[in-house]
Amino acid sequence: MKNLPKGPRYGLWHMLGDPYDATLGFQRKYGDPFMYSSLGVKFFITGNPEGIKTIMTADPDTFEPPFGDSLGIFLGQSSLFMMSGSRHRAARKLLTPPFHGARMRAYGTLMRDTTLRWISGWEPGRRFVMQDTTQAITLDIIIEAVFGVSGAERIRRFHDSMVATVASFSPLIVMFKFLRRNFLGLGPWARFQHQYSALRQLVFDEIAAHRAAPEGRQDILSLLILARYEDGGGLSDQEIFEHLLTLLMAGHETTALALAWACYFLHRNPEALARLRAELSTVGLGPGARPQDAEPEAIAKLPYLEAVCQECLRLRPLPVVSRKLARPLTVLDYELPAGMLLGAGAYLVHMNPDIYPEPEKFRPERFLDRNYSPFEYLPFGGGARRCIGAAFAMYEMKIVLATMLATSRLELAEKKPVKSVMRAATVGPKGGVRMVLAERLG
Repeated sequence: MKNLPKGPRYGLWHMLGDPYDATLGFQRKYGDPFMYSSLGVKFFITGNPEGIKTIMTADPDTFEPPFGDSLGIFLGQSSLFMMSGSRHRAARKLLTPPFHGARMRAYGTLMRDTTLRWISGWEPGRRFVMQDTTQAITLDIIIEAVFGVSGAERIRRFHDSMVATVASFSPLIVMFKFLRRNFLGLGPWARFQHQYSALRQLVFDEIAAHRAAPEGRQDILSLLILARYEDGGGLSDQEIFEHLLTLLMAGHETTALALAWACYFLHRNPEALARLRAELSTVGLGPGARPQDAEPEAIAKLPYLEAVCQECLRLRPLPVVSRKLARPLTVLDYELPAGMLLGAGAYLVHMNPDIYPEPEKFRPERFLDRNYSPFEYLPFGGGARRCIGAAFAMYEMKIVLATMLATSRLELAEKKPVKSVMRAATVGPKGGVRMVLAERLG
C-alpha cells in the first residue's frame, strides 16, 4: 500500500475563497489524489472516476455522517444527513416516494406560478440580483410544495421565519463549540435558538393542522404524516420537523444558486440562449406567449433545456461530495483509516478534459451527444446517499428557467466574469449575478 498522498497544509482556508480554483490548483500541484489537514481533520480527495466509483459503490455501512456535530445542531438527529446504517436505509425508503412520478409532477403549476409572481416585481431598465429572485422562488416553492403552507399571509410568515433561521445559523457556532452557549440572551447561539424556536412552532402548528384535516392535500408534509415504516410505525412531529428542515437545507439554496448560474451562463453564451428560446417555442413558449398555456410536463421533456441544466450543474456543482469512514477502506491503492474524511471531487472530474473536451466552456450539447456514468457526473452526489430530491430539483430548474425566459428578455448588468465564493454550505456566484430586465415578452 502507498503512503498517504501529499497536499496543502492549510487546504480548508484556501477553499474559503474560490473553492473551484482551489481544488483544481491542488490537483495540478499535488496530483490526484491529494489530501489536506485543517482544524485537526484529514481529508482525502480524488477526481479519478475509478476512485469515485470505489467511494460510491462501497458498502454504505463503511461510512458515518461526515459533519454530524455541526449539522446536528440545526437539523436534529432524525435528519438523513445524521443517520447511517439500517436507520438511514429505512428513513430513505420512507422519504423517497414523494419525489418521484405523478406526485412530483403535480408541483409543476405551482413552480410556474411562483416564478411569475416573483418576476413580476422586476422593473424594466433597473438592475436586480438574480440570486435574490431565485432564492425567493425556490423558498416559496418549498413552503407550499414541501411544508404544505397556503394563504399569502401564512406563506409570508414562513418565508420570513425560514430566511431569519437560516441566516442565524452562523459559521461561528458551526466551527466553535464554545460559542454554543447562551450569553445572557446575546451572541450568535442565542440568535439562532430564538429563530429556530419560532420556526419550530410554526411548523408544529402546520403539522397539527394537517393531522386535523388531511383530506385532499398533495404536499410532502401530508405524505410524511401518512408514511409508515415496515413495522407500521409512523413519524413523530419532531421527526417530521427535522426531515422538513433537511429538505429545506438541501433543496432551497442549492437550486436557487444553480438557477442564478444558469442565467449567467446562458446570457454569456447567446447562441445557446437562442437555441433554447427556439426549443421553448415548440411547446408554446415563444414571444408573446402565455406561460399558463404551456404544459409543465411538456416543458420538462425538452432535451436542450435539460442539457442546459445539466451543463450548469457540471460547471458549478458542490466541489466535493464528502464521506467519513467508519471503518478502513482502500481507494486507489491507498489504505485509508477509520475516521478519515473522503471527498469525491465532483468539480475535478467535471473538468477532466478526457471526459469533457474543453471543460471550461459552456456547451450543453455535450449532454445530447453522450451519456455519462454516475462516477463521471455527480452534481447530486452518488451511491446510497445520492440526493433524494434530485428529480424534484431538475424539474424545478426547468420550469423556473423556462418561465423566466418566456416572459423576459434579460441582460447581464456587468460584462466581467463572475467569480465563485464559498457560502455556509454551498458555493455561489460572487455578487449574485446582477442583471437588467430589458423587455417583457409576455
